Amino acid sequence: MDIQTFRHDEHYDASGYTTAIDAYDVETMDYWQKLGRSDGVAWSSNLGNFYRQVYFPQVKPVAAMQGLLNDE
Repeated sequence: MDIQTFRHDEHYDASGYTTAIDAYDVETMDYWQKLGRSDGVAWSSNLGNFYRQVYFPQVKPVAAMQGLLNDE
């Protein structure tokens, strides 16, 4: 069997993400409104707020002390 029949080279393709995320934000806000919740937040805003905070600030320094970083 030829290798091309079962091996597929994948690549990251971000085209269309902005449109899809914007559409999901609208869907999320519509959902909040249907529930009567004026405090609902769009999905992308909520996710952005979550990842703004570094929850484990000591991981990188400890990894560096153990020689586990590859910053080259």
